[in-house]
Amino acid sequence: MGGGLHLLGERRRGAQVLGQHPREPGNPAARHARDRAHGVFHFAARLVEHAHAGADTPFGREPIELLKSLAQSKGFTLQTFPYPAPGTEQASAWSEVRRFQPDQVLIWGAGPGQAVSVRGAISNGIAPKKINSVVWLAETDMQSFRGNSAEGVKRVTLVNPGSDSAILKRIQDKVVKPGQGSGDAKLVGSTYYNIGVASMALPVQAAKLALAKQGAPLTAEKIKAGYETIKDFNADGLMPPITITAEDHQDGGWGRVSEWKGGKWVNRGDWTRAYQDDVWKLIKEIEVKGAAK
Repeated sequence: MGGGLHLLGERRRGAQVLGQHPREPGNPAARHARDRAHGVFHFAARLVEHAHAGADTPFGREPIELLKSLAQSKGFTLQTFPYPAPGTEQASAWSEVRRFQPDQVLIWGAGPGQAVSVRGAISNGIAPKKINSVVWLAETDMQSFRGNSAEGVKRVTLVNPGSDSAILKRIQDKVVKPGQGSGDAKLVGSTYYNIGVASMALPVQAAKLALAKQGAPLTAEKIKAGYETIKDFNADGLMPPITITAEDHQDGGWGRVSEWKGGKWVNRGDWTRAYQDDVWKLIKEIEVKGAAK
C-alpha cells in the first residue's frame, strides 16, 4: 500500500494479521496502513494460517522477521495473534485484538479465513477503513457482507481489477465470446482470474523471448535466460511493468492498494514498492546465516 514512510504525527496503535503471498513480505500493504495513520504505529500482527495447511504455516510466518525488523527500526510495536487453519474459527484471536484497541489491522491469510477475519474485525469494533489485507481477499469474500458494511476495507493487489485491460479484452473476443472458454464468463476480470492471467503471461513472455534469441527446442536454461531478459512487461496494462534480472526474480515487489467501494475493488494510488532496502537487508542476513550452517 504505497507511499513513503513518514515518521510524523502522534503515536497510534495498529494491528496486523499475517498470511500469504510470495511477493510479500515487503508489500505495500503495511506501508500504506502506516502512512494512513500519519505517524508511528503499534502494530498487533496476527498470524493467519494458510487455508490448505496446518497451524503456523511458512506462509503465515513469512513476514514476521521483516515486521520485527521494521518495528525496531521505524519505532512501532509489533504483536501477533495467531489462529489455527483453516481460519474458520477466529473468535478468541479477535477478542484479544479488540482489547489491544488497534488503529490499523493487516490481515494476512487466504481461503475462507479471509472473510472470517474481516467479519471478526468488524464485529469486534474495528472500522472497515482500518482493515488492510494481503492480496488474497477477493470479490467473493467481500460480497458475503450485506450492503456497505465492509466498505473501506483495503488490500494490496498485484494486478489491476476489472476487465478493461487489452489482454482481457482479447480473451473475451477470441475465447469467451466464441464459446471456447471452460468457466463462467462472469469471472473474467475478477481478482483470481486476473492473477491467473498475469501469472501465465510471464512464462509465456519468457518462452517467447527465449525462442526469439536462442531458438527451439526450449530448455530450462533457455527459459531462465528468457525470464532474465523480460523488461518493463506489463501484460498490456494488466499488471505493473516487470523487469526480471538474474539478481532479482520479482522486480522489487510491486503492488498497489485497492479499496472495496460500491461492490467492487477500486484502485487507490499508483504502483509502488515498499521497504525494499529492509527486505534486501534481511535477505542478505538470512543468506549469511544459511552459509554459516
